[in-house]
Amino acid sequence: MDADARDALQSASKSKSTITKLKVKFSSSETGELNRYAKLTRESQSVFHATWRALVSGKSTNTALVDVAYADYGNCLAMLQMLNQRWEAMLAADIYKIAAWWESSFIKWAKQMQARVIPLQKELKELEALLKKLKRRDMIESGLQAALDTALVVTMIMFPPARGIASVVRAVGSSVASLSADALLGPSAPDLFVDGGSTVLSVAGSLETLTKYGGKLSAAGTVISLGDSFLEMGESSKDVEKVSKLIKSIKQRILGIKKFHQKNAGNLFRLEQDLRRALKGMKKSYQAADDAKSMFEAYWHAAQK
Repeated sequence: MDADARDALQSASKSKSTITKLKVKFSSSETGELNRYAKLTRESQSVFHATWRALVSGKSTNTALVDVAYADYGNCLAMLQMLNQRWEAMLAADIYKIAAWWESSFIKWAKQMQARVIPLQKELKELEALLKKLKRRDMIESGLQAALDTALVVTMIMFPPARGIASVVRAVGSSVASLSADALLGPSAPDLFVDGGSTVLSVAGSLETLTKYGGKLSAAGTVISLGDSFLEMGESSKDVEKVSKLIKSIKQRILGIKKFHQKNAGNLFRLEQDLRRALKGMKKSYQAADDAKSMFEAYWHAAQK
């Protein structure tokens, strides 16, 4: 059994060394368990050797103490072996190198996307306020008023997809920044890995909606900029001019966001898929080791009573 203990302690030491060198973090509860059972294995080994030597030298005649020490030593060693299997599954196939790459890539993407989406949301709100203001004005010919009404409806439709992209960006940024490496496997894992969803595809869907209604908004903006009473409206003409400029700016922002996303989507999607495949294989090994550990732990606790 000492040879098994030596191998198990060496394996645990190797895992801890690998964990220390990784650029991603593990929660203390996970690493603490490995450290605790490595320590217990050493301690129970020493106790067993001491009781055995005492029995052999004649200093003790209590064989029950040797039996208890041997059982405790065996239990601690078995638990350490279970934990080693668990950690080896977690560290297999350089999974956390992929996770670290995912982390850095998506943080960078989230920051750059946020810098593009926030101004879009601001301009949509500004446009909505102006259109509502003009809706209450008289002396606007019917064709122009119809275009303004259409622009208002379309603008309000564009809020949800814009907010959707902003929400995804915030969620990615906050979860990636706070995510501990072992949490990828647990109940707090991002939805990306739990339900097979995709950050990339989610944003692409919202962008398609924005592009579709951005075209409708642009068409309404063309009518607004050519309105017959545009130059005869006094103060209202300034607001109509602002509306026309905002619509053009919003269209350009949407095109810019779409271009940025298309440039990055391929690499990000492949990265999502690589991480999902690696996690799928690892989770199978991890779960098998975890189930064995739980069963043995239950047996051990029952044996202590």
